[in-house]
Amino acid sequence: MKRYIIGISAYYHESSITLLSENKLLDYIKEEEITRVKGDHKFPFQALKVIINKYNIQNSQLGWSAITYNALSSPIEKWKVVLNQFQKFWTGSLSFSSDLLKIIKIPKKKIFYCPHHISHALNGIYFTNNRKKDFLIFVIDGIGDGETMSIFKKINNKIITEKKCVYPHSIGLFYSTFTQFLGFNVNEGESKVMGLASYGTPIYKDFILDKIISIKKDEILIDETWFSFTKDPERSYSEKFENKFGKPGKVIDYSDFKSDKFIRLANIAASVQTATEELIKILIAIFIKKTSIKNIIFSGGVGLNSRVMQKVSEMNEIEELTVPASPGDAGSSLGAAIYGNMVISNFKFPEFKLYPGKFYNENIQSDIFKRLFQKIELINGEVDAVADLIQKGNIIATFVNQREFGPRALGSRSLICAGNQSKVVEKLNIEIKRREKFRPLAPMIRDENFDKYFSCANNSKHNLLWMGMTADAEKEMINKYPKAVHIDHTSRVQIINKYN
Repeated sequence: MKRYIIGISAYYHESSITLLSENKLLDYIKEEEITRVKGDHKFPFQALKVIINKYNIQNSQLGWSAITYNALSSPIEKWKVVLNQFQKFWTGSLSFSSDLLKIIKIPKKKIFYCPHHISHALNGIYFTNNRKKDFLIFVIDGIGDGETMSIFKKINNKIITEKKCVYPHSIGLFYSTFTQFLGFNVNEGESKVMGLASYGTPIYKDFILDKIISIKKDEILIDETWFSFTKDPERSYSEKFENKFGKPGKVIDYSDFKSDKFIRLANIAASVQTATEELIKILIAIFIKKTSIKNIIFSGGVGLNSRVMQKVSEMNEIEELTVPASPGDAGSSLGAAIYGNMVISNFKFPEFKLYPGKFYNENIQSDIFKRLFQKIELINGEVDAVADLIQKGNIIATFVNQREFGPRALGSRSLICAGNQSKVVEKLNIEIKRREKFRPLAPMIRDENFDKYFSCANNSKHNLLWMGMTADAEKEMINKYPKAVHIDHTSRVQIINKYN
């Protein structure tokens, strides 16, 4: 009888399910894909039902179920925050077994809890080129299990804790505070801050690193007087913060690139972005020197900052950098499933797979296309027909093959158009996707053509298979496809090769 392992990430941000069997990754589904609630953090009832029904999993076939969730290691002595946290966790970590047993009847002895940052670390190891190497693993996010940063050494088949930092000293919460101040949603708008940063000048960077956040020896330290997230769940920054940086931003402030409002806010974004880059590089240099391990894995929510990851990849101290395809909480279900697999297989990792299973029914897919999309006569085959439509200025919705792993996938589930047709790109970006004007679209390119249009550190190039970092655009790219290149001459590009 086939045995299954289910990994579950829930209750904090982007709940998801990962299914393993016979040392293979079978499927991965985020709850938001079904509920249509962006960043849905609730227990993934719907995703779990889909997995159970899709694979016809019987209770007796479940070997282990591993869970990762964020919990308060010690209550914060501020009643408003405590109330907010319990509103979030009351149907969360406090009742996980109860939630799980509503869907599947599994003995409690087969339910294992995987520490949040360990799940991030295991998720990162999965995406490395050679898992036999020794790695220095950085997990940096807002907060997980009360921790804001964990650094591990992976030596042979052991994961050893090297360093931990705890709440409230957090690079993730520091960055999210600026995200909220600039007028974007926390846990969603951080990528917008990253994009906005390239339009500004980091005039506050030195002030930020001197007064607000710093690295002392090997500790992250924030000055809490600049923040309110320790006592107010609705507002992350303090009055002191606002007095220094001025009036908080609003979405309307970003419509005119030449306005004083835009320039002021872009300068703030540039300052927090470059400060974060410097903080991360300092931490990595300290622990490389301390451990002599030069192969780096970077996971946790801060790993979604692809510009920071590019800067890290360029460090002379690093021999290899790996950023998992989904370094945030959604990817933690994979780490949790791997943890369950390790319990029964002595550190054995599942085979690598970037496309973890079809979510849709073939008949349903056919019906969707009949109802929503113009019928295409594929005279010369699918590839030629689609290429011809793109060249003629059409925007193509793709829904083919298996889903790519991670929040930044292209190709299998995407909207694509010709990158050299400015009006079409603007229509896709602004009218259809309704994105801010300062956010560029991401290009995809065949592996054999990459060096003609882009450059990156060779020791980190594999991350571009899942858009784990940005790359520098060459003149050929800038001249021919300017709308797919950011103002700082970088692109968050995805490489396509015969393996993906």
